[in-house]
Amino acid sequence: MAEVPHEREEAAREGVEEVAAEAGLCILPSTLDSTPHVGNLLLREDLLASPPAHDDPTVSIPLTQEELASNQAAIRVINNQAGFGSPTMTNTAPTSDSSTGGMKKRKASPVTTARQQRKKTKAEERIKIGCRVKIQKKNLFHLLVTDQQKESLKGFNQNYNCYGTIKSGNAAAGYRVAFDNLPYEDKEVFVKRKKLTAVGSGNEETPYDKNTDNPEVLETIQRENRSKKSTIQASIDEFCSLDEEVIADAKTLDIRHDEHSEEKVSWKILPDNGYTKEDDDPMVAYPKEASFSVDIDFGEVDHYEDLKEIFFEHFFPDVVGKAQWIDDFHSDPRSPMFTTVQNDNIIFHHPDNEDPDWIVKQCYLMMVAAATESEVGVENLWKRGPTGGRRDYPDFGQYLPRNWFVAFQSAAGYMWSPKKYWYQEKHNKPWDIFAPAMDSFNAKRKKLIKVICLMMDESMIGWRPKTSKRGGLPNITFEPRKPVPLGTMLRNSVDCVTGILVHQDIAMDAEVQTRKKILQH
Repeated sequence: MAEVPHEREEAAREGVEEVAAEAGLCILPSTLDSTPHVGNLLLREDLLASPPAHDDPTVSIPLTQEELASNQAAIRVINNQAGFGSPTMTNTAPTSDSSTGGMKKRKASPVTTARQQRKKTKAEERIKIGCRVKIQKKNLFHLLVTDQQKESLKGFNQNYNCYGTIKSGNAAAGYRVAFDNLPYEDKEVFVKRKKLTAVGSGNEETPYDKNTDNPEVLETIQRENRSKKSTIQASIDEFCSLDEEVIADAKTLDIRHDEHSEEKVSWKILPDNGYTKEDDDPMVAYPKEASFSVDIDFGEVDHYEDLKEIFFEHFFPDVVGKAQWIDDFHSDPRSPMFTTVQNDNIIFHHPDNEDPDWIVKQCYLMMVAAATESEVGVENLWKRGPTGGRRDYPDFGQYLPRNWFVAFQSAAGYMWSPKKYWYQEKHNKPWDIFAPAMDSFNAKRKKLIKVICLMMDESMIGWRPKTSKRGGLPNITFEPRKPVPLGTMLRNSVDCVTGILVHQDIAMDAEVQTRKKILQH
């Protein structure tokens, strides 16, 4: 409570005493002689009593119930007339206790505060076909399909609001939205419901939000998500709602994974004391050894060069011509290693050599060798001499100068990328930079192995951003059931016989995933 100036305090005291006297009530000194706060000058129902019957003003005579009720009603009138409202004191004051014959402190009254009634805001319109919606550029950019669409948004800040009109779709599958900032002939983009925010009719379409994380909008979306059951859970609940006799006799459980499709997975229910036997194992009839489409005789391999050629020809993505790509990458002043490459005269492509790309292959083999060393970091790998332990430093400098390898590192991620993505801003870099390398990997494995039985799995490439939400990646996945829960998720296909990865796919934004052939119905 705020302090009251001295003159206002005296006036307040006199006003309260005068009004109380007119009502025939007495204010105990402990009420008026406390600390000078507005609340201390309010009449306290529990400190008021009838006029004292003796000379000691600190002792009051208890009132009857009828007198107390009458006084309490008068107190409320006095408080209102004095302009103080309801009592707000929290100080304790001594009161008599007839049972103990002494004085004890009274318990503090509960604190009450004036609560301003929250103004009701206009409810946001529900998202439907024809309504206006918005999404920030940083969430829209990686959903764009064509280069023309991406170019049209390059001049805007990451938090810029992109407005559009919903043309088709639904909340479950997503919407096709025609955005105002995109080219006239290519405006529509597929966006999931959770990334869109409805713009009410008559509301101003501001380029930036004052509060980008609107708690009311987030709560609405979370409430809608909680109220909807997944198709899988709905199938389970439907089965559990059957009579106990029906469940006891059930032989299968059908689970639907998509509410828009009639396809389902049937699980066989074993009876009590029923077990899966070896004859039921579908792998019994499958081969126990790997079956390769290409005849590779590893038994005759007795030289390092032979192993290197087998590795790059049959197992690793194609690196033919990549040395020239690295030279082209570092020839531009926008390259992070441009000055070093020029000063050290670093050249990766040697057309007169029997293998023009041999330096690129050497760098990749050094990365494989580095995984077998205990030292961490490029600097330690290029050290030489004793470590102080039982072995010497790796001394990778005998195979390639350190600056050459660093130059390779800075360009290696773009070796399969279209050149238009080489010098993109960090937050605008798409998966199209790395996806071609993954496609080359998948093509090599498809030619190499005859797959009889395939197992689907997932793996994570750990990545924990420190200064931004995605750490420079187009999207990031959080999967708490994984040992490394945060990073880039890869959907894997594994040959059951050999355990070799034969196909990998990057888990991108949901809108991008739906454009992949494997997920189209």
